[in-house]
Amino acid sequence: MTTIIVILATWGIYRLLKGTAERRQAERAERERQRIREEQAAQREEMRLMRERAKAETRRQIEAEKARLAWQKRQDAINRQAQAERERLRKEQERQAAEMEKMRHVLAQATADIDFLQDRTADLYAQLDYQLLLQAGTVPGSKQFEKYQSKIVTLKNQIHTAENKLSRAQYQQAQAQQKLSA
Repeated sequence: MTTIIVILATWGIYRLLKGTAERRQAERAERERQRIREEQAAQREEMRLMRERAKAETRRQIEAEKARLAWQKRQDAINRQAQAERERLRKEQERQAAEMEKMRHVLAQATADIDFLQDRTADLYAQLDYQLLLQAGTVPGSKQFEKYQSKIVTLKNQIHTAENKLSRAQYQQAQAQQKLSA
């Protein structure tokens, strides 16, 4: 009987120890599961924070890219405007250069015309003086007189035409000099 009591007591102690060990093992397993759940929750939280940071960084990059594109668009507009202004200035300079060249040509032509017309007028006046001198030696109303008179009228018309051209050339010369000096 003592043996049965010892066996039963041993068996009871064994069951008690086994139950305690199983409880401890179950508690350890539960703590391990709890630790794993906490780690997983921490990892999920860390992943959530990383996603939020990534989203924020993406938004920041998108905003920066939008700002860069807006700046680039403004720069392109400024560059186009500057290019148009340079082109306008180039055309204006070409126009002014052509105008200056035209004025130089007008000035040179007017100067040459003035020299020619002054000589021509002097020659015509000399011819007129000669015809008047020849006419003075004739009888008024005679054929010879009328012949000289016709030449005198022609010379006076030529002098008038030459003086008008000379006046026009002097005006053109003055205008060209004024435009070139401005």
